[in-house]
Amino acid sequence: MNKLFIGLCFICLILVDCKESPVSVEVKKLAHDNPTSYVFNMPLIQLRDTIIRLFDSGYQIPDNPILSTVFMDVMVPKEHPMEAIFHPETSKTAVFGIHYFADKNTANDVYIDDMGSYWASPVYFHNGKPFEYISAFAFKFIPLNANQTKLTVRAIKPEIVNGTTCCGPHGNYSITQQVKPTTIEEYTLITYIASKLGVKGLPPVQFPK
Repeated sequence: MNKLFIGLCFICLILVDCKESPVSVEVKKLAHDNPTSYVFNMPLIQLRDTIIRLFDSGYQIPDNPILSTVFMDVMVPKEHPMEAIFHPETSKTAVFGIHYFADKNTANDVYIDDMGSYWASPVYFHNGKPFEYISAFAFKFIPLNANQTKLTVRAIKPEIVNGTTCCGPHGNYSITQQVKPTTIEEYTLITYIASKLGVKGLPPVQFPK
């Protein structure tokens, strides 16, 4: 039998063995949802421009103690832990978020892309192990008056990695499964912004017990 054929069969067997079928998902419950909105004492344009700067990659390094409670990139080797890095976009600068800004009533929003980072979900588990979770986020602004703006954070198509399938140029593809937003990521982003603006007194982020 041709050696090349045998080699290809062996590679195919390895790839088939490496596939992982999706498994059941355990959803850990929160005592109550975290807030996904907060009113800042700041004009809309100033708050919007500030948030764009806060999620500039240079501003996020080194790891922020608030963001790192959730957004630690599991794709990075454990010996060199690193926070997930987001990329802010507006309707005029959209690349990764161009699909988001194609929707109505998004022209004044800020979209932050996850840049392919995955973090351990605090809510979605299987056999005690957290799933890898990924989501982009959108910031929406509602002016309440000249000096107050309501900020709402929305998770955009959050997903978990649940299995793998054959075959990509560098191995198997991840199987992703869309899940409901947790409110943990959204409120963590709000508390990060509040801390940078010197706002104190926000309740802590609620995690499952």
